[in-house]
Amino acid sequence: MRLRATNKQKRFRTSDYIPSLGSSDDEADGVAKVADEDSNDAFINAPGAEDDDDNVVEPDPTSESDNAPSHEPGSVRTRSRRTVVKSKLREPEMERPPGEVQPYPSDPASRWTRAYVGPVTRWSRFPELCQYWFDDRTEYQKVIDVYLSMWARHELLPPRLLSSEQLSTARNPWMPASFPEEQENSFLQWYIRHLSSRAGGQKSTLLPDSTALRWYLPQAANPLVSLLGPFDALKEYKTQQGRSITLATNSLPVEDDPPEDGIEQGGFLLDVGGIVTAMGWAPLKKHGDQLLAMSIIPFSDQAYYNTPEEAPEESTLKQGSVQIWQIQVEKTERGTTRPSRAPPRLATALCFDWGRVVRMQWCPVPLPVDDQISLLAVLCNDGRLRVIEVRKPQLQGSKATYEEIQEPLALMEIRNEQGVEVSCFTWINTNRIATGLTDGSVVVWSIFPCIILQRHPVHSSPVMDITSSYPSHPFVIATLPVGGVATITDLSKPNGEMVYNPNLIIDFQPNLLTWCEHMRGFVGVWPSAFPASGCISFMSARVFPQARLVLSLDGQPTCLGVGACHPYVLVGSSDGSLWIVNIFRKVTFYRKASHKLKLFQHEFQETPTATEPTNGEDEQATSRGVCRILHGFRPLHNGHPKASRGLKMRQTQIEQAKNRKKAKAASAKKKGRSKDKSTTQDNDPADNEEANRAGDQIDAAVPSGEIAVYAPLSRITSVCWNPNLDFSWWAAAAMGSGLVRIMDLGVDMRSDRRPPAGGDAEQDPGLDIGQDFQPDEDMEDAEDDSGEGEILGDEGTDDPNMMGGGGGWTAVNSR
Repeated sequence: MRLRATNKQKRFRTSDYIPSLGSSDDEADGVAKVADEDSNDAFINAPGAEDDDDNVVEPDPTSESDNAPSHEPGSVRTRSRRTVVKSKLREPEMERPPGEVQPYPSDPASRWTRAYVGPVTRWSRFPELCQYWFDDRTEYQKVIDVYLSMWARHELLPPRLLSSEQLSTARNPWMPASFPEEQENSFLQWYIRHLSSRAGGQKSTLLPDSTALRWYLPQAANPLVSLLGPFDALKEYKTQQGRSITLATNSLPVEDDPPEDGIEQGGFLLDVGGIVTAMGWAPLKKHGDQLLAMSIIPFSDQAYYNTPEEAPEESTLKQGSVQIWQIQVEKTERGTTRPSRAPPRLATALCFDWGRVVRMQWCPVPLPVDDQISLLAVLCNDGRLRVIEVRKPQLQGSKATYEEIQEPLALMEIRNEQGVEVSCFTWINTNRIATGLTDGSVVVWSIFPCIILQRHPVHSSPVMDITSSYPSHPFVIATLPVGGVATITDLSKPNGEMVYNPNLIIDFQPNLLTWCEHMRGFVGVWPSAFPASGCISFMSARVFPQARLVLSLDGQPTCLGVGACHPYVLVGSSDGSLWIVNIFRKVTFYRKASHKLKLFQHEFQETPTATEPTNGEDEQATSRGVCRILHGFRPLHNGHPKASRGLKMRQTQIEQAKNRKKAKAASAKKKGRSKDKSTTQDNDPADNEEANRAGDQIDAAVPSGEIAVYAPLSRITSVCWNPNLDFSWWAAAAMGSGLVRIMDLGVDMRSDRRPPAGGDAEQDPGLDIGQDFQPDEDMEDAEDDSGEGEILGDEGTDDPNMMGGGGGWTAVNSR
């Protein structure tokens, strides 16, 4: 291959790589760009712009620089045309002050605009990011300082907060201190003035138990077999619908009553007997028992049928329900809350004939009325959105109450337009709801009066996900279509305020877009160039086209949820794994080792439902399936998927070379030949052929990222964090097998200290955001060659991702 004339003789200066102390910020940024070009923690490139060659403007082959004579050894070579072109492209970006968001290039002929071109670069440091993302708020440095003290050193699991300052910032970081109380008072006045006294409101009646269980609540007669415990000593547990298994903080079943010393209550494994399509914790005003609402459908709705005649009829899919489960709480010695020993119980069920529930969301503000909880919006498969009032359950011992909703509080539907239905929705405030339609438009509704306020054509395909930026930017919404681009629309200025990310995506999976109030950005699914893996990214509301990687999965993401009082995200996958990532630590600290944690792995295998005789005349129903839940995984390095694939390929090549060498040595020893390398290579072509054949067999045996298809009921169907402040580290995850795991994921901020009696816990000292923050002294300052960060946990197992003895979450998070 003939080299270019410009590449034959190159001279480099030390100043080209190490800026002088007197160099400007622009020059330092340019040097940093060259040094950090191959970073693994870079923002996610567009599929079409993944290679650097697509974004490089090549010099003209007929230019004078190609035919110019070589420079003298002592002469100083000027910059090439490629470097000059790049510097010219970045000149307009540096003209504005650092805190001002610069306009996005709109030239359609520029290929590099498919990726992000703007002021926030992938090598931007922590102080610069804070200026770009948060400097429109007064005293944002204090808020970020509290962020550092709370979440910077807890990269795996959220801490249990005790300080009043930390609790206030976690609940309401960017709004005035009186904002939550003002919202509740406004909600109460609006409810009393318009809803409680109006005629023709919600109509409901009580149902007998037999009717509700027969028609509205799915029933699973057969038990479910679960394999739980340490990965090397699994035990078999059987659960019936409505029963639960108590779990400790180390995810192991609690079999002692009372439990042993040192074992704390950590949650439950609840069998609901169906597939959970939507789930959400109720926002409560008082510190009492927590309520978890779930919409559950029978397994037959999503079962596989050989012919259409075997599928259920449409008339049998009209009954739907929302079940509200009660989880009792208890106080710990440190003043925090945890689930009590009492198992969860079904408190009430809301039944209706509108169809199966597709999506469900609570109003973000609790209703401070004695007999009311809040408003609940329900989207059924008939394409209509309804808002209903949810009353507090009337406790009658262990017996649940069943209520049939005949008329909702508000009905939202598109009339006189054939085929146009509501596909998704989000709460804007207590009296506004935004819905996405199947024709690609976005509609803003008023609950009272129930009318359409706005309608905007945003997409050309059905809207799959929509979310509001409540509470800091309630009228700024993000939408994600089935096919197209993720778009932000400002409903206060819908004709002019709209921005989109130019990376195309095809998405058929709902519940993959949400708002993170603490980071003031959106977390959602991102297009991946490799079909066997999925990506979750963070997009700041101020610099929306720039995406930063949050998490990459081996399977496809199925659901995600971000905490209302912390920046931790839960992501469920089609392979049955549930992951947790600290967004604040991941997207702000550049080139710092970041980790992701797999909370558990769920696997399900279905068994025949027919009955089999056991002995004589007795018959016993077989289980509806067997599931295995593994836990105690090691924290893994959370890097870019392209770098991970490259690392895996390099490791595979090294292993293949070693195996070829071993095969060649074994063959030479078998034939009694000399071990001299030159003799073996020169005089034994049969040996080379045999070694190559062995290498080909090794190539076929080594996995290379094949696409795996998992059992449909192994997937994680829904996840949610508790929005209440004192229970914000509680989470729930629903599995396709019918199990719902209720988890207390909080860790103590200071395990060796206790808060003083009657006062706040000692707070970690804050850090100045004007300095580069070092999360841990023993953490690597840059990623090593292997791409793996520091691995925590025991070494007593052969599985590189498992911790010995089924280690718990607290163990992997203690540093």
